[in-house]
Amino acid sequence: MGKEKASDQKQNNKKRNKRIAVGIFVCIIGILVNYLGGWLANRLELPVYLDTAGTMFAAVFGGYIPAIMVGLLTNFIKSIYDPSSIYFGFINVLIAVAVSIMVQKGVLKKWYKVVLTAFLLSIIGGILGSLLSWFLYGFGGDSVTAAFSMQLYESTGMPQFLAHLCAGYLLDLLDKFVTVVFVFIVQSILPESIREKSSFSGWQQISLSSKEMDKVRRMKGEAMSLRTKILLILILIPLTIAILSTAISYLLYRENTVEEHKYLAQSVSDLAASMIDADMVERYISEGRNAPGYNDIEQYMYYIYNSSPDIKYVYVYKMDIDGYHVVFDLDTPGVPAEEPGAVVEYEDSIRPYVGDLINGEEIEPLITNDEFGFLLTVYKPVFNSAGKCACYVCVDVSMTKLQQNSYIFFAKLISLFLGFFVLAVAIGMWLAENNIILPVNTITFLIRAISDSDAKKRERNMERIKELDIHTGDEIENLYKAFSDVSTTSRWYIENLQNRINNISCIHSEFVKSFVALVDERELYAPGHIDRCSKYTQILMESMKRLEYYEDELTDGFIAGVNNSCPLHDVGMCKVSDEILKKPEKLTEEEFDQVKEHTVKGCEVVQRVIEAVPEPLYLNEAENMIRYHHENWDGTGYPEGLKGDEIPLSARIMAVADVFDALISDRSYRKAYSFDKAIDMIQDESGSWFDPLVAEAFVMAADEIKKVIKESEEEIAKSDEEEESEESDKSVTEK
Repeated sequence: MGKEKASDQKQNNKKRNKRIAVGIFVCIIGILVNYLGGWLANRLELPVYLDTAGTMFAAVFGGYIPAIMVGLLTNFIKSIYDPSSIYFGFINVLIAVAVSIMVQKGVLKKWYKVVLTAFLLSIIGGILGSLLSWFLYGFGGDSVTAAFSMQLYESTGMPQFLAHLCAGYLLDLLDKFVTVVFVFIVQSILPESIREKSSFSGWQQISLSSKEMDKVRRMKGEAMSLRTKILLILILIPLTIAILSTAISYLLYRENTVEEHKYLAQSVSDLAASMIDADMVERYISEGRNAPGYNDIEQYMYYIYNSSPDIKYVYVYKMDIDGYHVVFDLDTPGVPAEEPGAVVEYEDSIRPYVGDLINGEEIEPLITNDEFGFLLTVYKPVFNSAGKCACYVCVDVSMTKLQQNSYIFFAKLISLFLGFFVLAVAIGMWLAENNIILPVNTITFLIRAISDSDAKKRERNMERIKELDIHTGDEIENLYKAFSDVSTTSRWYIENLQNRINNISCIHSEFVKSFVALVDERELYAPGHIDRCSKYTQILMESMKRLEYYEDELTDGFIAGVNNSCPLHDVGMCKVSDEILKKPEKLTEEEFDQVKEHTVKGCEVVQRVIEAVPEPLYLNEAENMIRYHHENWDGTGYPEGLKGDEIPLSARIMAVADVFDALISDRSYRKAYSFDKAIDMIQDESGSWFDPLVAEAFVMAADEIKKVIKESEEEIAKSDEEEESEESDKSVTEK
């Protein structure tokens, strides 16, 4: 046993290693095709990229896992010499997923669908790629797309963003059309067997038929399928982590950027403050550029201003109750300098801090966003020889780049996340599908097949469980092995149970035969009456099903119950005296009342049996047939005078069969009617004696009914000949 287990494990490891090797090979081919296509497009200066052909190739010949790996790894490797490529990896990943789905749907097998595929893929590659490049680089650049977008912008006058989007889509449409045609041709040339062998399958068991696999894949729970739960976990957990990580990263990035701007502003303000003689501030205000040293300080401040593109404004103010008193101010693009001594009103953003500034106190750098722009402002107090604040050196650093860089940061972060996120979800679903969902659903499928099948099929399905060979190497495999062992053990119990069921069926059959023989021995009816009635009811119910009458009631269980109960419908006749039953003349009213009692007395017999057994099975239906098969549709029947749908359907069916056979049989008081006459009488009594739908179904099956009568006549004739032969032999023996 240990050797077998080791051998199985070794075989499973070989299969697994082979699948991995095939998957790696497909990935390598796909990456090489991507690079070869990109190199060829650059070398020939084509207006296409051809760098997704390998991704599509991997999707066709390997499946979605190799395709996603190829899409991501291609851009990851390319980022070594082109760092921006890594951010476009998720575009390749989305193309891989889209093509994989199309392959599963068989889209790429038809020529006319190639164009539709190109349109769809160009939306992913062209539109999404253009949006990402817009956020990363804006309008312009030196790529093929940038040059084309510039031409559209200049020739049509459309907005830059729209020109950028249109150029990206149109070029990508051409690229995807060429690529899809290439993949289509390769797929058409290579045999289907190659695609089947190269497909990266994680199947951990012996495969079922394709039809059965479709059923297995569609299986789901009553509320939510296991597949959906796993998918939600795979999406929600990484998504939550990504959102938190992105928020934290952004806050850290913003904080770091603000600190860098603060450091720049404070350094510039310290440098400017070191050049100002605080004791000369009043003369700077009153005399302006005529004050000694003023022009030198101003020129030095211009030098500081031009030292960094992030420095927006540099100025020196004396703070007073009526506003800023200008000491130094520099000309900047769009904002001319104020003259020394001018008084400028405080902005709303600075008013809460005016008191502290007048008192010469230091305040924290302020971040404002007003008509002067998005700025970080540092106020550096300058003290005179008496230790009093004479003025403030103010430096405004532009924070516009913080916003722009934030958009770029988010675009990069999201593009990186999406590529790896799709890969993680795809691998997670692939592992869950092949190692959990499909094995569990397959076991469930075969269990249901066992419970719903006959003995022969049940035996085969039990064998199939053993042949399934689930080898996930985890708790699922343990579950499978335990169930396989239980199914082997339970086979004996099932066989034993089946034998008992067969014995019970034999007992039931003999029980019914005994009752039928009891009725036949009294010669109450024409020979074969009970057998014919049983066949009539079967044919009648089949006809009703074809006509779709009473579909909800005509279940398999109901039909089986009627078939089993039919021979017992007149069992109560055993309690009616022979004088009445065999009387050649018409019965008196009192005698007919005694005959009517057979429905109630027969029902009492069955009720005693029902009380004695734990599961009466079809006997409840037998009770309905025995008691009510002489009730009429119009309410004129007996024993209770029920009418219409008040009469159980089984009794309505039995009524037609019973009356018809009585019509075509000889009775002590009349001769049998012809077949056609009997059929006409059933039609005539439709709606009075009989349920109209049941009567119609019976008439519609007249040809089948006629065959039953012919077969019955032949059997009776044969039986009579055998009896005559036996009597003749007996007579010869006695002589």
